[in-house]
Amino acid sequence: MSSSVQRSATVVLTAAIVVLLVAMGVRATFGLLMQPMGLDKGFTRETFSLAFAIQNLVWVSARRCSARCRTGTARGGRSPSARSCTPSACCR
Repeated sequence: MSSSVQRSATVVLTAAIVVLLVAMGVRATFGLLMQPMGLDKGFTRETFSLAFAIQNLVWVSARRCSARCRTGTARGGRSPSARSCTPSACCR
C-alpha cells in the first residue's frame, strides 16, 4: 500500500471514529441527565422509558410516511403522483 493511500485511509478511519464518538456521546447524555431531571421534575425511570419508546415509535412511523410521500410509492406499487400522497394516505 502506498503512503498516500495509507494516509487517506487513516484520515477516513479517524473521521469515522470521531463521528461515532460524537453520536454516541449525544445518546449517552440522556443517561447522565436522567437522574438530575428525575429528581428535579419527579420523573421515574419508567416515565423516561415510556417517553423514549413513544419517541422511537413516532420516529419510525414518520420516517416510513415521509419516505412513501417522497418516493410516491404506496402499497401495491407506484402512485400516479407524489402530490396525491397525503398524510392520511401515507400512514395507512
